[in-house]
This record gives sequence, C-alpha cells and structure tokens, in this order.
Amino acid sequence: MSKSGKFAFAFCAIFIVFGLFACNKPQESGQRSASTYDISIGKAVLNAKIMITPQERARGLMFVKSIPENFGMIFVAERPEKASFWMKNTEIPLDLGFFDSNGLLTEVKSLYPFNLDSVQSSRSDILYCVETNAGWFKKNNIKAGDSLDIDALRAAISRRKGTSNALN
Repeated sequence: MSKSGKFAFAFCAIFIVFGLFACNKPQESGQRSASTYDISIGKAVLNAKIMITPQERARGLMFVKSIPENFGMIFVAERPEKASFWMKNTEIPLDLGFFDSNGLLTEVKSLYPFNLDSVQSSRSDILYCVETNAGWFKKNNIKAGDSLDIDALRAAISRRKGTSNALN
C-alpha cells in the first residue's frame, strides 16, 4: 500500500472509532435525539432512552462518565418481575425507580458507583425501572404512588421497537 493509501486508511479508521464513541454518548441537556423520548413522571419530564433488549438492559449506563440532569434510562422487562440491578462498570451514582405495569412508582433505591451488590425491588410485579442521576426523584418531589405517563411510554416503546438499537 502506498504512503498516501496508508494515511487515508488510518484517517478513516480513526474517524470511524470517534464516530462510534460519539453515537453512544447521551445527548447534552436540552437536546433530543431520535432514540430519546420525553416521558413524564409525576410533574417532572425525563428525557429517556428506552432499553428493551436483554443486551441493552445488561449494558445500561456502563462506561458512561456523566449524564445530563434530566436524562435517564427506562428498562422494560419482558413481564412483571422482582427486578434486580447492580453497578458493574458504572461510575456515576444513580437513583433507581421501580414501577409496576400500570406505571405506578413503588419505590426508589440508591445505586452506588461500581457496587456489585444486587439491589432488588421489594415487589415482584415490576415492569419498568427508571435510572436517573442520584437525587433526581427527590429533587423533583417524586415519591412512591406517583405515576409514569404510561401512554407516552407505551407509544415510545412502539416507536423504539421500530429501530434497531436503543443506543443510536
């Protein structure tokens, strides 16, 4: 390969690698992308990625350095269950809200960076779990008994199923 061909190849490889990292970064506050959805919880609005595949749910916020103030991830279980999370390779403190199939918040638990201990819901009817920055639920005065906008979430899930990857 010629010197200019090697340079062009190296440039393209670097461009692709940086592009991949940029695509996996949550949007900055105020921006919206095709893969995030505004979902109301109580009187607050969360800009969230919808995680529906087992691979997406397993990865979550691993390797993410920070997220915007009103950003989160909504994990959708295949059926109601006793939900369980850990913080492997996750370096930001998070809140985790557990919601039943009607979108009712049952409890909020704290998640700590890199903690491998399992954090479980106290109930076995959890269908949706919402991860946010630590303190988000308290800051927005959201408590057990408040509701997630289930109609907006179901519409977002339907739109999301039409795409190939929640991390786009």
